Amino acid sequence: MNSLPATDTNDDLTFFTSLPEFDTKIRPLFKALATNKGVVYAGAGVSIPAGLPGWAQLLRMCLDDLTRTRAEKDQWQLAKNMIDRGDLMLAAEMLQTAAGDKTQHRDLIRNIFGAENTPTEVHRMLARVPSSITLTTNYDQLLEAAYTEAHGSAPPKCTWRDRETFFNAIRQRTFTVVKTHGEYHKPETLVLAKSQYYDVMLDNDAFNACLGDLLLYRTFLFVGCSLSDEDLLEKMARGKKMFRDHYGPHFAILFNDETDERHKRFLENNYAIHVIEVDRGKPADRKADTASTAVRNTLLAIRGRVAEDMLHMGITGLSAPLEGPLLSVTTEAARILERVVRLTGASRGDVSMIRALPLQRLHKVAEFEIGSMSRATPFPMQSEAFGADSGKSHSKHFSVVQSLFLQKRRTFVYLPDVRIDEALERQGFKNSRYLPCSPCTRSELAASVISDGIHVGVLNLESDLVDGFARGHLEILRSGAEKLGRLFSEARRRHIAARGLAYYCNPQALLQHRAVPARGRKVEKPSPTAGSHRMEAFSNLLRISRDLVAHQMRFLLFKTDHYSDRLEGYWDRRDPDMHQREEFTYPFNSESLAVACARTATRKTVRDVRDAVDRKEMSADGVNAFNIKGPCDARPVTCGGDVSGVLVSWSKDPELHKSKGFGTFLRMAERAFRVVRLIGNAPPGMVDPEQPLEATDRAGGYDAVKFLEVLHNKLMEVDGGVQWNAKQLLSSEFRLKVFQATLSALADPSVGLGRLRLWIKTGDKPGEAEFRCISHAYARDYEPKTKVRYQDLRSSERDPYCAYSVARCEADPYAQPQHRTMFPGFVEDANSKPLQKDPDGEWLVAPVVSDGDPEDKRGSQRQLSGFISADCHEPTPQGPKARAVSGSEKSFHQCALDLVSHVIAKAASIESRHRVETSKGKRRRNNKKPHAHNAPATPSRSAAKPAPKRAKNGGR
Repeated sequence: MNSLPATDTNDDLTFFTSLPEFDTKIRPLFKALATNKGVVYAGAGVSIPAGLPGWAQLLRMCLDDLTRTRAEKDQWQLAKNMIDRGDLMLAAEMLQTAAGDKTQHRDLIRNIFGAENTPTEVHRMLARVPSSITLTTNYDQLLEAAYTEAHGSAPPKCTWRDRETFFNAIRQRTFTVVKTHGEYHKPETLVLAKSQYYDVMLDNDAFNACLGDLLLYRTFLFVGCSLSDEDLLEKMARGKKMFRDHYGPHFAILFNDETDERHKRFLENNYAIHVIEVDRGKPADRKADTASTAVRNTLLAIRGRVAEDMLHMGITGLSAPLEGPLLSVTTEAARILERVVRLTGASRGDVSMIRALPLQRLHKVAEFEIGSMSRATPFPMQSEAFGADSGKSHSKHFSVVQSLFLQKRRTFVYLPDVRIDEALERQGFKNSRYLPCSPCTRSELAASVISDGIHVGVLNLESDLVDGFARGHLEILRSGAEKLGRLFSEARRRHIAARGLAYYCNPQALLQHRAVPARGRKVEKPSPTAGSHRMEAFSNLLRISRDLVAHQMRFLLFKTDHYSDRLEGYWDRRDPDMHQREEFTYPFNSESLAVACARTATRKTVRDVRDAVDRKEMSADGVNAFNIKGPCDARPVTCGGDVSGVLVSWSKDPELHKSKGFGTFLRMAERAFRVVRLIGNAPPGMVDPEQPLEATDRAGGYDAVKFLEVLHNKLMEVDGGVQWNAKQLLSSEFRLKVFQATLSALADPSVGLGRLRLWIKTGDKPGEAEFRCISHAYARDYEPKTKVRYQDLRSSERDPYCAYSVARCEADPYAQPQHRTMFPGFVEDANSKPLQKDPDGEWLVAPVVSDGDPEDKRGSQRQLSGFISADCHEPTPQGPKARAVSGSEKSFHQCALDLVSHVIAKAASIESRHRVETSKGKRRRNNKKPHAHNAPATPSRSAAKPAPKRAKNGGR
């Protein structure tokens, strides 16, 4: 792992082109464009560098056309003088009237503006300015072509005749190019003469209303305009007069030889137009079109400042939280990449990241190119990798992405012109060259993706414009890279949280972990010579539960792979019905029971899989592959609070396919689910899917496996590995042995709990139920200094702590922490002193409930039989003190308690019923005793009858 080098603090921005600085008066323009309230008004000056004529030149061309085709050449002199004086509208009207044939000028315009022309740098930069609507007086389609190039699809457009389209574009905030003077290929829309202009500006009320609303409520940016349109200026002057300083502001890019301070004040005071002055350059340099370059750089600077404002206002769309059970690294990275590309105006981009630490291999995660697709394309993390140890090299030089990731000289790289080979070396990168991904790329900007101070990837942008990025775009890029860093951290956190499931679902490991325990035998030590898949260890652990074996339960454990966007399923290869495939996966976007379970993080159960397949609730692929019949159950497995897997359960027992066996099937599915939760929530450091089995065993082993082995061996001493029958469960001696064996297993060092107590319900009166402590266990060094009389410990349902556990068991039958701060007044537990607990410490309470029968018409509510309480309160000379427990350790404690509470649920239910009935019998006998005033005063000794003998073992 390589942390950030000291040189990262020396990143400078000198590699960006020096762009014009703006006055504070221009800031409203940036905000308007950032919030989709800006309007671009492009005049003829935008298309002149493309070789197209301006208005004056177009009129001269019309005049020349008339003089060539008409014999009366002297009468055109007046029109020529008007053009020279700048009275263009009147000159156009005169030429139109004198020509007589209206189609003559239209044919000329079609020939001039219909010729193939390439958008200029100004067109292409304007297309990347985030405006809400663009108005243009130009007949050509260069602006539309630039928008198509920049955004991948042709923009909606309309002319001054399309009133409804113009109105809907304003109301719905839909970007549209509005051709205010028409299009060359639509003669009926062309506006050239004054009479035609009046048709637009005076007689077309709908167009005027839309234009007036835009001037009132939006902010205009005039580019390539001379600001000589009298009717447009009149509308702006009227708005300025009515609303004064509240009107506008609007902005215009003008050359320094077109304006001066007096002209600027005039435009600002009368029309609310603020001038953005641009240096046209020296006359000697104008052959190089320095004027267009200056306008282009000004637009680039505006785009950069708009990007900064969007970032500061939090409207970039990059701040969306990373959440959801099925977090997909590739899909989320593709979404971030697409957003960054569109915000910066780049033509393409890609994201490369490593999958795990400390590996230094980059995988392409996502790619996006404007025009080739509508959305970014995510790539699975198994795609081709390149990096320091990949053994692959695209050439003798490192690319920009490789250089930034491997050499780590800076946190970003900017190449204004990728054709200059020395650009990377000047930024400190050795043996590096730009390796083309697209032949159209002219500039490149890349930033490191950093997570917890470690380089984990690169976010790369490319533009088809030379020097296509401003400093503000670097901030957007860094924001996207930071989001990708958080994405990596979140995926890594979930990956670590699910390390237990990852271990048992690793198909590459062939080491045997635990042998399957034979009937009546304890679990043996791992055999180093035995070879089987790790997934078999999962089935081995489930086989420890004798109930699961007896009912022929089958399981398919899916692990969420956030890097490959899929659920990976693994199973016991030794089962003859479950060996058809090497792997079984479901993409996150597929329709299946397991995916639906993981996506919603809720349990999904179907009674008949065939009906579920017909209703498309289940995938026929999985049903047919594993020959699933009858009911099927899918439950999300959470590790560290996130969905890390899905356990799918079904049974080969034909009795469980019947309606009366459905309740038993659900109980078995719940048992397996609790085993898997225990495996998946093993404490940190105990399971490392990156390391071989022997290394982790030497490091401390697997607590979940050790606890299951201890629990299995403890119960083996009681039942001999045989499924419990009714006769055994009716024996109070057998039940007490089961309780003591399970509590002593919980007290094993592999779990980490200190003290455990089992409370059984001994009364059934509503609101007056009582719970009595009947068994307990201590871990080493946790036994109290003074003896506790557990047979005297009782807890009434009226006690707030007991009432809380009783109230929540129906909705939440799992172990949860309790603390005095949870209750009003911070009331102390009544049993704190008798149990020698830390009154300010926390403890866990796991309800012991028996699931109701789903076929029972009286309902299937859970019946509370008791609960297990556990804590880590150590005895000290100063009194009991709660040991600090980490969050992951507490989760493991809760899972262990949940498994044991489910194992003893049936025995606890019988024990509770027996004690309740015994209590009722005592009350009935007490009610039959004679009252004091009817009893003899001094009964003789001979009259006293001996007390009835109590049944052995507490039975009846």
